[in-house]
Amino acid sequence: MLESRNVAEKKLNAETNRLIGEVQLLQYGNFLDKYSTDLNNFKQKLPNRFNVRLEPILLESSRTENVSLLHLVHSDNKLLSRILASLAAVCEEINTLVEEARSYYPVFVFYGEGAIMYYKF
Repeated sequence: MLESRNVAEKKLNAETNRLIGEVQLLQYGNFLDKYSTDLNNFKQKLPNRFNVRLEPILLESSRTENVSLLHLVHSDNKLLSRILASLAAVCEEINTLVEEARSYYPVFVFYGEGAIMYYKF
């Protein structure tokens, strides 16, 4: 009994896809083996001063943005934009005053104590 053309094509496509998949898996396995050996060779060439376990890395998490206030509060509503820009400017001024006050805080706290003690926040 002869198979119809569609059934024969489906079998051929399934077999072809299986063979292509096997070849791709084999190539991927070879790539991973080569990558692993290259990585191990690279690690061995590094001196111990780059060993993270010997000297942990310290990350500094300070946030800085170079975005203007007007860009941050921009919207289609002009009245809302103006109000938000004013409030943002006030908040920024408060932050500036807080930083300035921290530099003067020890002077006010220890005023009249004789020697000025240096206190750092």
